[in-house]
Amino acid sequence: RIDTAAQMHLGVAPRFRDVTDIHINSLFTEELLDEGSIDEMRDIEVDLETRIKCIPFISRFLPTLERVHFGGKDEDGEVIEGFAPADGYLFEGDDFYPNDGPWAGMKAFIYMLSGAFSIGAFPNL
Repeated sequence: RIDTAAQMHLGVAPRFRDVTDIHINSLFTEELLDEGSIDEMRDIEVDLETRIKCIPFISRFLPTLERVHFGGKDEDGEVIEGFAPADGYLFEGDDFYPNDGPWAGMKAFIYMLSGAFSIGAFPNL
């Protein structure tokens, strides 16, 4: 279970050779605004450091890795089960308002993962 990007340290990964499942819960952080009202909305921060470290980190476990779960946490740091960021506004870093940058970054991340699958870089997943 990965709750912060700092936990994806490539130097310690070899100690965990038999990992079959990885839960990366630090990719998104959700903030719920005006909860319960008609104006309720979700702000979702994309963690850039997690996004950068994911693929190299995952690649360290390829001989045994079977599943990778990407998820998010709420503003209190609790893991959100079944997290689906499709209906929120994505932010990255110190953005003050939603823009296309975080969406483009997430699409690039998804393309990189898809590319790794299509060329057989992640054979067991």
